[in-house]
Amino acid sequence: MNGKNTSPWSREQNPLITPKTCMDDTKTTTVDMQIGKSFPPDMFRAIATSELPAIELEDLPKYQKSEEYPPDHLPSWDENCPGHLENNTVSDAENSLLFEIQSMKHALLEIRNRGPLPSWACQSIKAWWEGHYLWVNARFDSFKLQFIPRLERRFHFPEDVKEALDSCYETFQALSSMIKHLSESSSLDALLDLWMSYEELSTIFASLVQTKLIVLYHAFFSIQDCVNITTRQVTKFMKDASTRVGAFIHFVGVHDFQTRILPRENYPSISWSLNFKKHYDAYLENSVAHLDALVSGKPLGQSQEISIVEKCRKRRRTMGEDDHIYFNPFDSIYQVSEEFLPDKLGEWVKDFEDHVKSCSRYDTNQAHLGEIKDMMNALMAVGERGEVSDWEMQSIHLWFNAHIEWISQLHIVDSEVLHPCYEKRFHYPQVLKDGSAEINAMLVQISFFLDSLKPQKVKLDGLISLWKRYSAKVNSFFDLFNRIHFPLVHSYFTRTEIAEIISSVVYMGPIGLGPLVYYKGKEKFRKETMKRENLTDLHWHMELGSRYITYVEKVVIHINALKSGVPPEEDDRGKTEILSMMDDQWYGKSDMKNRVDDGF
Repeated sequence: MNGKNTSPWSREQNPLITPKTCMDDTKTTTVDMQIGKSFPPDMFRAIATSELPAIELEDLPKYQKSEEYPPDHLPSWDENCPGHLENNTVSDAENSLLFEIQSMKHALLEIRNRGPLPSWACQSIKAWWEGHYLWVNARFDSFKLQFIPRLERRFHFPEDVKEALDSCYETFQALSSMIKHLSESSSLDALLDLWMSYEELSTIFASLVQTKLIVLYHAFFSIQDCVNITTRQVTKFMKDASTRVGAFIHFVGVHDFQTRILPRENYPSISWSLNFKKHYDAYLENSVAHLDALVSGKPLGQSQEISIVEKCRKRRRTMGEDDHIYFNPFDSIYQVSEEFLPDKLGEWVKDFEDHVKSCSRYDTNQAHLGEIKDMMNALMAVGERGEVSDWEMQSIHLWFNAHIEWISQLHIVDSEVLHPCYEKRFHYPQVLKDGSAEINAMLVQISFFLDSLKPQKVKLDGLISLWKRYSAKVNSFFDLFNRIHFPLVHSYFTRTEIAEIISSVVYMGPIGLGPLVYYKGKEKFRKETMKRENLTDLHWHMELGSRYITYVEKVVIHINALKSGVPPEEDDRGKTEILSMMDDQWYGKSDMKNRVDDGF
């Protein structure tokens, strides 16, 4: 090769959407400043002027990891797949993302030109972002957890590509937070500024994929290797993030997808009608429709009768301030048979302002989050006091053992009792099963780490870091859980049926229900939850009350001690704090049964 411009995989031979075609000159200064904080300015200037250096053939050995995998597959690609460096699924996927980003930028500019942000437009932006977030977040996970590790088995993955991916991810999460809190009073200029940073950084990454990653990928992997990897990835996305499939089809076009993409990836033509078409139709309905409404200035579905799903959206079926849910529990792919139809959701929506938060399982998840938050506060308090004492380590161990015990019990109840029950009526999503398993795996990791700590000179930095990761994972999973689990269960089971199921599994472990009662509040639990789940006073006096007391005296006491710095044997606040929450008088009796009978 005599220069990068003559390389068959140079940018001149491999055109890509560049910032020149997507920048808004009125925002250039703001965007430059944003990018300068998170990504090298030289890289930005290079991409803006199409000067990113391409990998030459003589550079390939530098990336080779072992003699087992030489970079010798390019000739086969050139012979069998002409134009493979620009005509490949990875590049098409990156360009589909850029196309989607630019489409929303155009919509945002149209909204700004029309004046103040109306309420319906705010909701449509959130609706569109919901679908965009699901597939783009899954894309980041796919790159970081699957694609990059697989490629690194054969070659040294370019660091600048990793850095570009990380910069995109940071801006993507910042956008997610901004859109979540978007309202009629929000500044569209601020959103546009951040959006253009997102566009520029995504373009940088896509360009690096085109000029470096695809060359290395095709040099170290055979055609069949790549087909196998792509097939697995597409199958996973059809299960976990079908919006990506729809966005991809929308970008390349239905005809091109059927005539070019499917044959290239060895999919039979019938797979369009069997698998891909439904993802494309759903994307048009749930994403493109909102974009069209935002560009035209006409609210979506103005003249349509509000469906059950829309009622659910209006009644805040999801967590936080997001009013929308974009998971369809009525999709026939979940239905097991005609005997059990997804026709029960109307009853739940009618009876509850928020049918998600009116469930004991939601309360259980909130107890899980409450424990995580309390332990984080306790660990921070211990860390601020300096060296960790023996009693503090013992309290951390005792509290954590109780935590992992009931979370593990809940996982067993889910997998061995509830999931088989659900799957008699619908196919329970694997992504939720996997998420629960991942949380349990993280708990095991934390347990091993705790056991490895030395008694003397213990530092909590490592444990706090692990706990933050655990907290982020659980919060993320519960957000997904709320959006998928409850709509499905409530579509296939009536309130009475769920109450019977909950009643049958109420005896699920020695302290398994203690956190639920504690974080719900004892009086609220007895007056609201027990009534809703058809649990009687007999349940309380025979089982629930004693579990609550056990949790207070064996678990809460350690959290209080760790926060205050007073060893638990010297601290009665574990009891005092709980007693202050009650209307019942504390009689001071030591016998557990008497305390329960007296109303504790």
